Amino acid sequence: MLTMPISGKKSLQQYLGRLLRNLDEKEKLYVFDYVDYAIPMMYRMYQKRLSYYRKAGYSIMTDIHSNQYKSELITQNYREIFEKDILNCQQVHFIYSYLSQSEATWLVEISMKKKIQIVLLLDKKIANQPHLQSCLVNIETNGGQCIYLEKIRQSV
Repeated sequence: MLTMPISGKKSLQQYLGRLLRNLDEKEKLYVFDYVDYAIPMMYRMYQKRLSYYRKAGYSIMTDIHSNQYKSELITQNYREIFEKDILNCQQVHFIYSYLSQSEATWLVEISMKKKIQIVLLLDKKIANQPHLQSCLVNIETNGGQCIYLEKIRQSV
C-alpha cells in the first residue's frame, strides 16, 4: 500500500519498484490507493498517479460482485477501513521517513492481530530513536522485517 501523498513519476517508480523486486515470489501484487477527494491537491496527485499506473501497465480492479474494491467516502477516521484492508493482506510494506510512537504502537497491534508480515522501509535515523526500539523489536518478533535505508525522501 502506498499511503503518502506522492505524484511524481520517479517516486512512484521507486516505491513500486521496491514492491515488485521479488514479484516471482508473490502470487499477485495489489496497490491500494487512498485519496482524500475533499482536498483538491490530493485529488490532483491521485489523478497523476492514475495516469502513471495506466502507462506502467497497471489496471483498476473491478468486480461487480464485491464491495471490497468500490470507492468509499470516509467522513471520519480512515484508520478503521485502512486496518480492515491491511488485515486482508498476507504481507504489507510501509515506507516511513518519520515514524511516531503512536504509529509504531499501531503497527505492533496490527502485527499481533493476524499473522501478517509487515515490512517496514525506514530511514536510518529512525533506528537510533530509543523510544521506538521496543516497538520495532516487537514487529520483528511477530515475523515482520525492518529495513533501514540511508535516506527516504518525502516531498509534497
